[in-house]
Amino acid sequence: MIRVSSDLSGFSRGTTGNPTASVIGAPVSGMILDHTHWIGVSSWRWLLILEGIPAVLAGILTYFFLPDRRDEAKFLIPEEKDWLSAVLRREKDEKQARHQITIGQVLAHGRVWHLIAIYFPLLR
Repeated sequence: MIRVSSDLSGFSRGTTGNPTASVIGAPVSGMILDHTHWIGVSSWRWLLILEGIPAVLAGILTYFFLPDRRDEAKFLIPEEKDWLSAVLRREKDEKQARHQITIGQVLAHGRVWHLIAIYFPLLR
């Protein structure tokens, strides 16, 4: 998985999923909407139920089968685990070196107040 995905740029990986989902999902959705009126439940509700079940099952399976830490990942070879640990450690160090900011600096930043002004009216 890592070797195959590293050959593609982030843009090409992101742009191939949406058309593929549309080509497969649109006809399936159309069939569900046209032919599913079971036990007095509207077809649009069956669409949400039937298309939501695989996502819920995938989430449950992911919780049980995906490793918690990179050390537990059986699909990574030791060199990849070491490389990943080094990269994450380096990124953490760089982030801490660049982003030492106090709460006072946050409250003095104009962009923070701009975002607050945008978000505040949305609260009710």
